[in-house]
Amino acid sequence: MIYVELSSGLGNQFFQYAMARKIQIDTNEAVSYCYKGKKGYLEAERKISIDRFSIDSGWKREEPCPYYSKHRTIVTIEKLIAKLDSISNISVEKQKEHKQKEIRFLEKMGRITHQEHIYLPLVLCSKTKDIFISGLWHHPMFFETIKGVLFNELELRDKQSLPKDILSKIVSTESVAVHIRRGDYLNYPYYIVADIWKIVSYNFLLP
Repeated sequence: MIYVELSSGLGNQFFQYAMARKIQIDTNEAVSYCYKGKKGYLEAERKISIDRFSIDSGWKREEPCPYYSKHRTIVTIEKLIAKLDSISNISVEKQKEHKQKEIRFLEKMGRITHQEHIYLPLVLCSKTKDIFISGLWHHPMFFETIKGVLFNELELRDKQSLPKDILSKIVSTESVAVHIRRGDYLNYPYYIVADIWKIVSYNFLLP
């Protein structure tokens, strides 16, 4: 069985779905999924959004996630690793090195964990046959082999929910989608998003 813990907004849920879908195709296992909000001002309003799309029929929603009660030892080990990370006083480079070792160690127990922008090929060798997935996977190499599957599956179930006048304009022209992120990335100076938002605000939104 594959257990997937979805979190955050729809964009990250797409990445989480893609990661779990790839593992599902590779292992031919059924999928149980749930949502776990994180602490923060946005999380109180967030919920599972991925099921508004035509996700694979082998996915079943279960709340709370049964993995936690089935594999208490693995959950405890992961919490201990996270605690040790939080109190360690090592360089950034050493932290990255340790993180990759932790990822490999947990993978051996079927625990696929947070990787964000890092690409580290998966090594699945779980003897329990249960795989637990939670985290963020933003690197496109994770999903390269199932790109066609994802494009075919991820369509809105209820297309009628879109305003008809807007939908007709989208279909009849060469449309472009623009995502302006106003949350966590806005105040990070190393992301260009902050500069784009300032330009948009000045030219289009401010009175």
